[in-house]
Amino acid sequence: MNPEGTPDLVCGFPIGGLCVMIGVEIKTKIGKESEEQKEFGRKLEGIGGFYAVLNSEEQAKRFIAYVTRETMSRLQKFNVAQKESFQ
Repeated sequence: MNPEGTPDLVCGFPIGGLCVMIGVEIKTKIGKESEEQKEFGRKLEGIGGFYAVLNSEEQAKRFIAYVTRETMSRLQKFNVAQKESFQ
């Protein structure tokens, strides 16, 4: 049994050698997030994961593209910081 507020999909998404945590709540165009779902999303994002409420395939494609770009950007910043710390 999942805790209240758990999104419809929670998974690790492999990007750039990392496993990025994503949560996706699937709603109809008139569906609304519960307060528990909003809180789950805030917590997931607070630990570096990604959360979205989606209602179409097009939104899902844009979300995955965003997660990929953002993760690669974070990875690049981390690599730069690592290089600088060893100089």
